Amino acid sequence: MSGRTGEFELEYESFESGEMSEQEELELAMELLSVNNEYEMEQFLGNLAKSIGRGLKSVGRIALPALRSLAKVALPIAGRALGSFIPIPGVGTMIGGALGRAAADALELEYTGMDPAQANIEKARRIVRVLSSAILNLTQTLGAASPEVAARAALASAVRRNIPSATLPTLSEQTLLPASTGGGRWWRRGNTIVLDGV
Repeated sequence: MSGRTGEFELEYESFESGEMSEQEELELAMELLSVNNEYEMEQFLGNLAKSIGRGLKSVGRIALPALRSLAKVALPIAGRALGSFIPIPGVGTMIGGALGRAAADALELEYTGMDPAQANIEKARRIVRVLSSAILNLTQTLGAASPEVAARAALASAVRRNIPSATLPTLSEQTLLPASTGGGRWWRRGNTIVLDGV
């Protein structure tokens, strides 16, 4: 995603108040690697949000599935643990999945040749940075844009900043709509609403 986010462009600078120590980052990375189910992923995301001083509820209904999906797809070891977790199809899941694939590809190339255990830890640390940045970005933008635009911009910015080698997909409004979304027209005829093409 090269800058366009749909309605407007949102750019983010650094973490400012959300900066975490190397030790906190490593602890969160180890926690991410130990996630075994959806409940533990929710706990992990809650701990991550608390570590940067933001409540998880503040990230919104679109962003939470996006964060979950990004972590699952970008870090294959966590994805295998959550393999039985069936994501609810929706915009958040699609955003996170698309950005997670870009992050996973970039991290795989970056850590090729490294000891697999150490590579997994380093990948998890990078994903923790991405998720932390995304949560901070989201808490600053929710309400300023539609939830879909805010989630897309915040996550893309976080991936771009923390994994510069990731080739981000173009996430337009049309590519994020669920396949079942139909189109059509409507008009009012007296007290009746007439639907056409739905």
